[in-house]
Formats: sequence, C-alpha cells, structure tokens
Amino acid sequence: MEIVKQFGNCAKAYETYRPYYPEELYAWLSSINSDAQLALDCGTGNGQAATALAQHFDQVIAVDVNYNQLKHCRKKDNVTYLCSSAEHLCIADNSIDLIISASAAHWFNLEKFYHESKRLLKPNGNIVLWTYTWPEAEDTDINTTLVDIKNSMANYWPQSSRYHLEKYQNLPFPFQQIGSPCYCLETHWNIEALINFLNTWASIRNYIAEKDAHFLTQTEKVLRACWPSNHKIKFKFPLYIKAGAM
Repeated sequence: MEIVKQFGNCAKAYETYRPYYPEELYAWLSSINSDAQLALDCGTGNGQAATALAQHFDQVIAVDVNYNQLKHCRKKDNVTYLCSSAEHLCIADNSIDLIISASAAHWFNLEKFYHESKRLLKPNGNIVLWTYTWPEAEDTDINTTLVDIKNSMANYWPQSSRYHLEKYQNLPFPFQQIGSPCYCLETHWNIEALINFLNTWASIRNYIAEKDAHFLTQTEKVLRACWPSNHKIKFKFPLYIKAGAM
C-alpha cells in the first residue's frame, strides 16, 4: 500500500518536525457543530489534530492505516486510536458529529472514503478536510531557494499528491459545501529544523532514493550561504480547506 510505504519509515520525524495547526482552526470546527459528542480524525498520523480536537469534543476516534505512525501517537484520555483504513471502519452508522482529515485525504480512495463518511455521519454532521503545501519563508533569499527546491521535485511527487499540490481546489467533494475562514500555519525554524522538515516530504524522499542521495546535504550548504547567522526564520503555510455538511 502506497501510503504505508511513504510514511512507515518517517513516523518519528513526522511527530518531531511537522508544525502545529492553529488553535483557531479547532475552535471553528467546534463552532460549526450543533453536537460535540464524537469526532473522527482520519489519517491521524501521530494524533496531532486528534488531540487538539479533543479539547472541544467529548470523544475523538483517531484512525491511521500505518501502525508505525500510531506508535508515536500523542496520548489523551478522550482519544481512542485505531489502526484502520479510512475507507472501512468498524464504527456505528450515524454516530459521528464531525469527520476531519488533516493533510491526509488525498491519500485515500476518495469514493470509498466518502461513502463511509456518509454512513458514519449524523444527519446534522459535518466533514472538513484540509491540507497545506510548500513552506513560504519570510526571508526573500531563503524563499527563492525553497521555490527552486520545489521545482526540482516536480517529477517526484507520488500520484496521490495531485490534489494536494492543487491545494484541494479540484478535490472531489460530494457534500453541501460550507464556507470556512482563512487560516495560516506559522512557525519559526532554524536551518536544522527546516532540513528535517523537508525530509518528511514524500517528493524529497523519492528524489533522494532515485536520483541524489546527498541532496539534503547540498541543500543545507545552499541555505547556509543565505541564512542569517544563528537566527530563526518565520515560515508560513496557508491552509486549504474543504468543509461540507450532510
């Protein structure tokens, strides 16, 4: 299975180096639901979104097909983790108030996932999917270098990343769409943190495996040449959201 292959060997790196979604996003997710009893996070990875959402819901079920990811999950009393695909879940019909998927839905068999989501959601339930793409650096020189890296990766993205790269604009979504606010993920990184983050991208891991084993070492040298000494740089990631109601 492609998704297990892509993420099974970098689970710890995902837990350590992927940035956090803004708390305002979870508050909004809570606000659009008339009930906040049970939420479902599909493709939870290490549980970052699930544990944050658990601040707003009585219970959260978090599922991921990759057991290695779940071994690094974040523990919380009202979060239950299941090793399962998002397309086939042993959960009762019409029991879920909110389904989310954070930067993962493009890996699913969407037809099967949506069919399962419609089975699980309550009549007044909602589904919200979101993703982000390449980091945008506040520093102009560093951002130029990042754009060059992104362009070099063009032929190394997995096929499943197509919707992700299109910012979910063309993602099929058979629900009554609802508007969402604009959110932006922001973080401050030193050069080591950026390099470790880049190594979590599937395209870069594919590029390293297929073309240049020393790519990240060379990239770090290029970045160091324009990086302000011992400084952390601000990076931002606009979130691209599909939100819908039953």
